Amino acid sequence: MATNRYSLTDYILTITIPDNQYIPESIRGQQFSIGGAGIEAGGVGSFLGEISLTRNKDAWETEGDYTGSWVHNKNNDKTGECKVQIRQVSDMVIRLAQICSIFESIQENVPGLKLQVTSAYVDNLSGTNIIATCNDCYIKKMADITFGDTAQLQDWTFTCGQIFYYE
Repeated sequence: MATNRYSLTDYILTITIPDNQYIPESIRGQQFSIGGAGIEAGGVGSFLGEISLTRNKDAWETEGDYTGSWVHNKNNDKTGECKVQIRQVSDMVIRLAQICSIFESIQENVPGLKLQVTSAYVDNLSGTNIIATCNDCYIKKMADITFGDTAQLQDWTFTCGQIFYYE
């Protein structure tokens, strides 16, 4: 009998900043991760709320007509969004805000970020733990900031040129 288990701590979003001359040297080509079992806080939590990926368009649509025939139309559009929720007390909020500010100020054509969602477990069929790769991504806007009686989750949304699942 199969045992099913789930834990948010098994999932990590890794963000890679492009190695481009117009990006400040202090962060050029850097990688950092959000999530997992306390990557940020030394094993005591990662402040992650959720990671979600969605493509903008359906891959297939079926169109029928009055004669009873139909056609399946394929769409290769792989654009979409990646959203990560992070508690506002996380140091990653500051890092994402800095990246957003840098990309807002650059006037040149600079490639976007690479995002990769991985699992703690290797897939038996593919032999990898990569769940999704998102290419040429930009932070859509600074996350909304709310100060209340408890530390809030912030939504950071990336627009993605391509999202590939389980490569």
